[in-house]
Amino acid sequence: RLASSPRPMHAARSHSHARAEGRVALVPQGLDVGGQILPLHAAAVHYWRLEPRHWRRALEATKSLGFRLIDVYVPWGVHELGPGAFDFGKLSDERDVAAFVELIAELDLFCILRPGPHINAELTGFGLPERVIWDADCQARSPRGNPVVLPVPPLAFPVPSYASETFHSEVARWFAAVGGELARFMYPNGPIVLCQVDNEGALYFRDGVYDQDWHPDSLKKYRRFLQARYERVSALRRAHRDDHVTFARVDPPTRFDAKSADELAPHLDWAEWQEQMLADSFALMREHLEAAGLGGVPMSHNLPLSEGATPLDPERVGKVVDLIGLDYYHGATAPQRSEIARRTTELSERCAARGHSAFACELGAGFPPFFPPLTDRDNAFSVLTALAYGL
Repeated sequence: RLASSPRPMHAARSHSHARAEGRVALVPQGLDVGGQILPLHAAAVHYWRLEPRHWRRALEATKSLGFRLIDVYVPWGVHELGPGAFDFGKLSDERDVAAFVELIAELDLFCILRPGPHINAELTGFGLPERVIWDADCQARSPRGNPVVLPVPPLAFPVPSYASETFHSEVARWFAAVGGELARFMYPNGPIVLCQVDNEGALYFRDGVYDQDWHPDSLKKYRRFLQARYERVSALRRAHRDDHVTFARVDPPTRFDAKSADELAPHLDWAEWQEQMLADSFALMREHLEAAGLGGVPMSHNLPLSEGATPLDPERVGKVVDLIGLDYYHGATAPQRSEIARRTTELSERCAARGHSAFACELGAGFPPFFPPLTDRDNAFSVLTALAYGL
């Protein structure tokens, strides 16, 4: 089916998840799904990488392991044919995500929906269409105004600007297309009980304070951020130690050149703006998801490895989404054990304060091609150690 072409909408088939007044809530034991407690134990199945004749066997095998939640990435770049045109099964059966989600419901399973826009999933461009990543208006910019490139296998690509209004317009159109296919499957009418906003929002791992983003929209929003912070130009001038700067003309630093503590303000403002930019971006994406009919369930986001060294601020992100989880891709070593302990303890304490369980949005089975190889022993070590520390 082409989302750009009209097609009749029909109600999802009735199944055991549907309840007249059902809702989903985060609770210390996992998810309260219309009164049924569902532990946050999930397994990913990538429908677009499988022949549809194997979907049922894959899901049944996953269910036999004890999982009730199926984690479903929906890759923008796989479904898009061109601007505003998407294939959801008319041209390729592997793209019929609605049929896959309906099968999840038929097997009395539930669904975590992850429509991006960034999904990674070891896809070139992390799941974004080439058309979008090569659109200059969508690209993040370096201090010299050049595209910011992520040198990751199998092909380096320019990363999008999360401040770009053009990029967010494209995201809104993608979410609207996904909603046209899957909104009817949101709980209580269907099996979708959790929806993720973006993925590993660390500026595509180009997360140094002076890596990005000098996109014109970013600079415009940064100046508004400073005006809200300082209110008066005299206060801005004192903090930035510049008698000529104004809110309309202030530029961020391009490198760390502070020689003393009283020269830190411009650098700290720029670093904090990156945290705020990501939180604001997720808030806008959540609005787009809800406008597309993909709301009504808790929203999540996952922090990647080394999240403490990125512009991600859990407190800011936690004001935008309901559930913050972590990704785990660790080796079986003493330093990695300490890292798992630190990360999981912080996560479990934060989640306990919010009244819900600590969740690993990604818990490595195998390993991505851009990491050193991880063995089965490494994967088991990560799982057991994280569980020991409260996951």
